[in-house]
Amino acid sequence: MPRNPAGEMTKADIVNLVRQHNKVSTIVIGNKSRAQLIQEISQMGYRIDHGKKRIVRVPGKTDKKVIINKVGAFGATKQAVKKAKKAKAKAALKGAGTGAPAPVLVGDRGEVEL
Repeated sequence: MPRNPAGEMTKADIVNLVRQHNKVSTIVIGNKSRAQLIQEISQMGYRIDHGKKRIVRVPGKTDKKVIINKVGAFGATKQAVKKAKKAKAKAALKGAGTGAPAPVLVGDRGEVEL
C-alpha cells in the first residue's frame, strides 16, 4: 500500500470528512481508493484542505452541478439530463405509428400530454 505524502490526510480521514459534509456525503464510498475519492470530490466542485483538515468549495467550479444516482450516468450535468429527457419525449412523438393518436408536446418544457 503506497504511503500518503507528508502532511496529507489518510483515506480514513477523508472518509470521515465525506460522511460529515452536507453535500459531499452523497458519494458512495465502497471500495474506492484514496485517489478516487479525492477525484470525485473535485468533480463535485470541492477540494480537500489537508492542512486544516476540511473540505472547501472551489469558486467557479460549482456552476455545473454533478448529479449522482439520478437520471443519466454519473457525472451528467443537469443540462445534459434535460436534453436527454427532451430527446426521449421527441422520440416518443416520432414513434407513435401504432395507430393510436400521437401524444402532443405541450409548451417548451418538454411535457407530454396523453
